[in-house]
Amino acid sequence: MRTILLTGFGIFGEHSDNPTTHIVSAMDGRHIEGVAIKGLVLPVEFDEAPVQVMEWVEKNGLPDALVMLGMAAGRQEITPERVAINWGEGKTRRAVRSPGKLLEEGPDGLFSRLPNEAFVKRLMKEGWGARMSNTAGTYVCNALMYHVLYNWPSLAAGFIHVPPHVGATKEQTRWTLPDLERAVEQILSETIRSSIS
Repeated sequence: MRTILLTGFGIFGEHSDNPTTHIVSAMDGRHIEGVAIKGLVLPVEFDEAPVQVMEWVEKNGLPDALVMLGMAAGRQEITPERVAINWGEGKTRRAVRSPGKLLEEGPDGLFSRLPNEAFVKRLMKEGWGARMSNTAGTYVCNALMYHVLYNWPSLAAGFIHVPPHVGATKEQTRWTLPDLERAVEQILSETIRSSIS
């Protein structure tokens, strides 16, 4: 059976919640248009997050597509990321990563292999706020995206940042968890139509 691996993250920084934890848990085990959705919630750690994805693949096999989700606290739209850069820095709950390349032998950047423009078009048509993003930052989200794209160069894979839901941060937001779940359903449906059909 065709499979999409959907990843999200746990709590990080000063935030009290992370919508991707709930979205991934809600989607795990579902079937969309005959494709099985498998969920994996990752720690917000530079080294552990990519390793846990690799361990999942070793155990279950390579999925037909890999859709990575993360929360962008300062954004109010859903933002597919165009590129991951070979750079990481920042403080997590367990460690501080000094600024530097993620992989010494890796290219400076790797582009998403998901239909990002189609995502934005479909989400906007459905009434959800969405726009393209040209940077996934230099934190764990970018690191995960970079490692996945580097390790599996033929895999349909990419990263999408979602806004926080009500109660996740101190910032004002209009998004509820059900809204975000429905929007991610549209992203998964478009991934099936454009990337693995």
